[in-house]
Amino acid sequence: CSSTGKIVVVGTARLVCAKVDNTKVWVALDSSGFKSPTITSVVIASNITPDYYLQGQIINVLVTFDAGVVVTGSPQIFLDSTSIGRMNYAGGSGGQVLLFSYPTLAGDVDSVGFGLKANSLVLNGGTINSSNGTPATLTHSGVNKSATRKLGPTAPSGTTTVTTVAT
Repeated sequence: CSSTGKIVVVGTARLVCAKVDNTKVWVALDSSGFKSPTITSVVIASNITPDYYLQGQIINVLVTFDAGVVVTGSPQIFLDSTSIGRMNYAGGSGGQVLLFSYPTLAGDVDSVGFGLKANSLVLNGGTINSSNGTPATLTHSGVNKSATRKLGPTAPSGTTTVTTVAT
């Protein structure tokens, strides 16, 4: 900021150059550019509609925001399951879609069908912010448990299995 009174637009924020004491600084004229990114969808991702996940395969969840977000640290989201729980942040910082993954382990079994808990995205010591630093709103819907989304060591005969590869 070099000239007091000068107005610039950065993203959707209008800033004015103002003098505070003997220092010239940019000051926001309105707060519209500081809107919190919000979650627009949460899905359990797969390449095809799975009937069964085998132990050792990866379960992925995609969280989509209405604007790009920057992630620091290790946020987590939680499955709604009888035996499997938290999923770790795996990527997507700088974009609108974040990837959370859970590599299933020996002993992980869900014969009822799993889903995703509503409002279960937690920062876990990290941050999810807009590009200008405004914290994201983490409220989101859940994904209902489904009898077609089960997990075990072997698939029952006549079921389809899926291997999901994160890209």
